[in-house]
Amino acid sequence: KGAVYVKGPPPSVTLGVSAPIVIYGDQTTVSGAVSNQKAGESVLILVQPYGSSPQQTTTVTTGTGGTFTYPTTPTMFTTYSVKWKNAVSQPVVVQVRPRLTLSKIGSRYVAKVGGSHTFAGRSIYLQRHSQFGQWVTVSKLKLGARSGRIFSMPHRKGRITYRVYMTTNQAGVGYLETWSNAVRVYYRR
Repeated sequence: KGAVYVKGPPPSVTLGVSAPIVIYGDQTTVSGAVSNQKAGESVLILVQPYGSSPQQTTTVTTGTGGTFTYPTTPTMFTTYSVKWKNAVSQPVVVQVRPRLTLSKIGSRYVAKVGGSHTFAGRSIYLQRHSQFGQWVTVSKLKLGARSGRIFSMPHRKGRITYRVYMTTNQAGVGYLETWSNAVRVYYRR
């Protein structure tokens, strides 16, 4: 005679992300589920911004079916994982583009870059949309002390669509390349 003890699979937890690439200042949501599918379980959120060690940020409680969500606004390339009991999820990564805007003030234009640090001294590129549907670089612009640049558009007859663009190298570590909204400029002559 003997006894057979059947144990279920070890605890596990899944993790995913709603948007793997965001623009600086925008939110994404990490979510997942625990393997016992029970509500009321405590799940620890671990966050690791680029170049630093993982940090315990908060604990969330599972809802129906053992699921959980955590809205977050990463400021740069960030790795997320979660811990439940002795189980740790596979990590998920959210990459970040600096926020690059292009606006008109009077007869001039202002390009501004937003991120977790200054972009002073970095370069952006003014680009026009060609008749073949490609973005063609027109000029290189150096950013000032406030991560911005005021400039005049080139005079080119007709309706031209412009944007400003920043490469990954100019954005720096922890960031992807980025581009601004497009603006249309019209010169009669």
